[in-house]
Amino acid sequence: MAVAQAAEQSVAQRIQGEVERAIQRSIKGLEYLASPAPAVGLTPKSIIYRRGTGGLKLGGQVVDLRNIKVPVLHITAEHDHLVPQDCAKALIANVGSDDKEEVMLKGGHVSLVAGPNAIKRMWPKLDQWLGARCT
Repeated sequence: MAVAQAAEQSVAQRIQGEVERAIQRSIKGLEYLASPAPAVGLTPKSIIYRRGTGGLKLGGQVVDLRNIKVPVLHITAEHDHLVPQDCAKALIANVGSDDKEEVMLKGGHVSLVAGPNAIKRMWPKLDQWLGARCT
């Protein structure tokens, strides 16, 4: 019995170690987001660092996505390895707005907003979405 428990603990420790290493790799990949603007640079790091601590804080207040009532367009990239679809989909599900839309476009994390494919895919979609809401 003690051998089985030790084996389970060893597996759990290895999994925890892999998770921690993956988080550290993700943080290094997000270093380019070190902008002083909280919604741009601090949000991804805060989400990673604060996992399991009661939520993300911006300006000293806990963010409650249900309080977001403005229209939301959530665009994700099919091949985004920094923010995979399984991670991104929780955002739109938890936003409180009645006017929310999620769109998955072909491309990766950076090519979603930069380069020739962004000009053909994301920017026209954003223009259409904003145009429908602007008077």
